[in-house]
Amino acid sequence: MLNIKAASSYLVGYTSNFKVDELSKSNIGDVVTSLYALHTLGHDVSTKFKGVVSKIDESVIYWAANFIDMVKASPEAVIYLFRLANEVDKSSTTSLLSMIARDLEQLQLPDGRFIIESHAKMLRISAELLGAQSEVTQKAWSYFKSHYSKVLMVNVEAYFEEALHVLSASDIIPLRDPGDAKLISKLASEVLRRRLEDGSWAGDILLTIRSALALKRKVSLRDLLKTFYWLASHQRDDGSIAGSPKLTALALLTLSEPSVSQSPVLSLSVKTALNYGGESLYEHMVKTIGVAFKELDVANIVDESLFEGVRDIVKVNPSLQVKLLLDPAMSKKALSIKSLLQGVQVKELSNFKAAFAIVDDRCIIVTQPMASGIKDSREHYVALTLYDKDLVNKLKRYFNDLWLFSKPL
Repeated sequence: MLNIKAASSYLVGYTSNFKVDELSKSNIGDVVTSLYALHTLGHDVSTKFKGVVSKIDESVIYWAANFIDMVKASPEAVIYLFRLANEVDKSSTTSLLSMIARDLEQLQLPDGRFIIESHAKMLRISAELLGAQSEVTQKAWSYFKSHYSKVLMVNVEAYFEEALHVLSASDIIPLRDPGDAKLISKLASEVLRRRLEDGSWAGDILLTIRSALALKRKVSLRDLLKTFYWLASHQRDDGSIAGSPKLTALALLTLSEPSVSQSPVLSLSVKTALNYGGESLYEHMVKTIGVAFKELDVANIVDESLFEGVRDIVKVNPSLQVKLLLDPAMSKKALSIKSLLQGVQVKELSNFKAAFAIVDDRCIIVTQPMASGIKDSREHYVALTLYDKDLVNKLKRYFNDLWLFSKPL
């Protein structure tokens, strides 16, 4: 699989050596996407990003020229620019959003169509930045459904990239009409059906990454594993994907999006997504927990797939005691739950001190009871991750109201 540490090191080198005065139409997309990818992995990119924002603020003409260029070449960069502003430099958020909103409104006709290279790109940007309920987004979505959707479905091949942007936009726009959900589901199936046997789309790295990102919330990660392996085969010794900062950053984002805060809790559907020393990440985490803990408290499980994880941990450490807490709403399920945990020592808890949860296929979170000597009423989180402390820093952003203790694998 993709060597994430090598890829992030490559991007650190690229962004560190980049001089803000050299920012131009040709590289602004690369720079913004690289900074955002590093930010998602917990790197501090605030100083470099503020320099980029200052450069943009120097001239309205500079921004106007680059906005259109960024939309055409890298619509993701426009979105990542605003996300960075919102998370890294909030003082720049209002001005950036104001400029983007103005440009979107100026490029939209009364019927909702955008007068630019791709209506779908602009729809995605509007949904992400202005919100699903904004007038611009609503008009654009209505235009797509009435004028564009039939053309797209009849000839997905000719409008493939547009299909990807529509899929991404649909993650944000509420699909209230049953026909909308059916359309998006069919579109996702059509996109996945066009993947080649090697895991790529047309053997094109950028198209493959964009396809994986567009499908990530539409299909299981298992469906995309072959794609991730194909992308990893293009990683060079310097850690980059084909020597490109943008491709390297986007490849990293295929693994780090959706963020931990958006990931489904208690999911064990993928056991082979990443590898560590010849064994899957799942196997490595199970082994680590089995060795590290004498007791495992499990609280309020709603996903039966988690029980398999508990059983596998017990196989590593048969003396491990599992304490099961069920809230009143689940008390009637106690017997069926115990049968699923056959062979595991189970003790029902009257109150709850700790819990076990797999946050997503890349990270496992185990809450621990209070550490001795620390007087605080909050629980302590132990993060067991495949990567390093950079990813743990990412978790801190989503669990920053709790004590977070890291134990990288």
